[in-house]
Amino acid sequence: MPAPAEWLAALDADPQGWALAEAIRCPESSEIVDFEVRYMNEAGAEIAGRPREELIGRRYRDLWPETVHDGTLPLYRAVVETRQPATRTVYYDKTSIAGHFDMWIGPHGDGFLVRFVDLRRVTMAPRSSGGARLLDVLNAMFDGFTLLRAVRDGDGRIIDFVCEHVNAAGAAVTGHTVEDLIGRPLSVIDSASWENGLFERYRAVTETGVPWRNELSFPAVGQVWEIKVGRAGADFVAVSFRDITEQVEQRRQVASVAAALQRALLPSDLPHVPGLRHAARYLPWTQGLEVGGDWYDVIAIADDVVGVVIGDVAGHNSAAAAAMGQVRNALRAYASEGHDPAGVLHHANQLLFDMHLETLATCCYLELHPAEGTATAVLAGHPPPMLRIGESTGAIALRRGPPLGVTRDATYHGTTFLVPSGSALLLYTDGLVEGSRHPIDRGMAELRDAVAAAPHADPERILDHVLAARVGPRPRSDDVAILCLTNDAVTADPPTVRRRFRGEALSASTARRFTSDILEAWELTPLLDDALLLLGELITNAIQHTVGDVVVELRRDKSLRVAVSDPSERPPAPRFAGPESEDGRGLLIVERLACGWGTETLATGGKTVWFELS
Repeated sequence: MPAPAEWLAALDADPQGWALAEAIRCPESSEIVDFEVRYMNEAGAEIAGRPREELIGRRYRDLWPETVHDGTLPLYRAVVETRQPATRTVYYDKTSIAGHFDMWIGPHGDGFLVRFVDLRRVTMAPRSSGGARLLDVLNAMFDGFTLLRAVRDGDGRIIDFVCEHVNAAGAAVTGHTVEDLIGRPLSVIDSASWENGLFERYRAVTETGVPWRNELSFPAVGQVWEIKVGRAGADFVAVSFRDITEQVEQRRQVASVAAALQRALLPSDLPHVPGLRHAARYLPWTQGLEVGGDWYDVIAIADDVVGVVIGDVAGHNSAAAAAMGQVRNALRAYASEGHDPAGVLHHANQLLFDMHLETLATCCYLELHPAEGTATAVLAGHPPPMLRIGESTGAIALRRGPPLGVTRDATYHGTTFLVPSGSALLLYTDGLVEGSRHPIDRGMAELRDAVAAAPHADPERILDHVLAARVGPRPRSDDVAILCLTNDAVTADPPTVRRRFRGEALSASTARRFTSDILEAWELTPLLDDALLLLGELITNAIQHTVGDVVVELRRDKSLRVAVSDPSERPPAPRFAGPESEDGRGLLIVERLACGWGTETLATGGKTVWFELS
């Protein structure tokens, strides 16, 4: 990315900071992963606080690691990829860099050119030659610029500001000349600053040093202005302002298009399931044409079974939106094919690698059986759902797996839990509970308290209550999807639960986990070891000797009844097992440990083998 020598000579003499950076791309995908500083003038090095030799030839992530996630690096990448210039004002108080920087970034070759100034250095004011040079730069750099000096009363309280410097563009906004404004108090030249709160902002920035930026609308003249205020040393504030009416209108139009696209990617309507009520909210945080990767879905699997999904694809761009749509459709397809929850996420993870989708997605998928009052859930790097049962509310303890797209060899295991009649289930994305300065544990505790305090059983009103409560970071820094379900179904008496498993070897361990979870929920742990042993014998026999799905049913009455159904009508028969035999003892073990067992032929074909434990 060479630059003409005369070009660089001009930049060397400029009092503003100038730098050239070249993109570093991933060899496999050509995606920009970093930038290398190829040039920086002396003024820029002074502003950055390091010698030029320490900056040139180094990578952005190595030079300023504390700023990688603040939005500046993605902005540089966007300038290179879209070939559109951009501006940014940012304040840093970091070990690697400190200052209040106003930047202009433009594309240059396979990289960018950036012009920057530290607004704190405007303290030089017009009395020194260095200050005069810098103010000349600022005259040309902003649409409007003024330097204000605080006026204090006898008690040291700021009561006004005096205009120490203003450029021609800034003076034109007020309808005065530069000469009319310099040296005059703000209360005289711009009394509206008290009415619109700007005076208080100037005072706060002067006293705290914390910069402030905002967009102010003036409906009477149909304009919107961007105003940036930074402390410029003791008793000075630098104020820059520009008319952004046209940009705001463009943003509004672009946001409207993005919102329409986002709505198209989310379900327009959720299916009706008997005994189940649900409500959902989507709170976008993205800007412009960015589209969030958060999504939710409810999938009707059978008349009395529903799949529930919430997830978050990394990124806020068209690629993330496309990946989100593909993952969402894949989950729907695998759920409709009859895969158990762990199988649904396993196949979705494989799809990401098969389609070479270089993205990550967190997800919670659960299969809900309202009439049974149970659900089986799987986590892929996602925060767990909240469950409210009567006076008890908390995050559900689920077996965890990695996000989708991390490794092809990822394994996922389901956890089955009770969702009795009258309970409420809340699924959400991490933007609701987590931020850069808001730990997720704190956010989840706030969410738990909000769900517990919700005075309603209606999911719409529960969501209204949760979103009105102070849950999670303020302001938010990510999109939020949230889904609430309440179970109003009348559950079976005696309690009975069943699950269908595919006729494959892995189903035996999945069925044992399901049974273990239910017996623990039913507080039947004394029966757990015997029940798992006998179930293992029956389901292994069914998988080995039949073709098709296997159904496991658990019923809690005066005794525990465990039944395994398969498509074969051939009844099991005890076989003699010699001392050297490796199998053939299954039914002998059942006879020895169970208080009763038997076999039944099903009217629809197939058989059921059952046992009871008391």
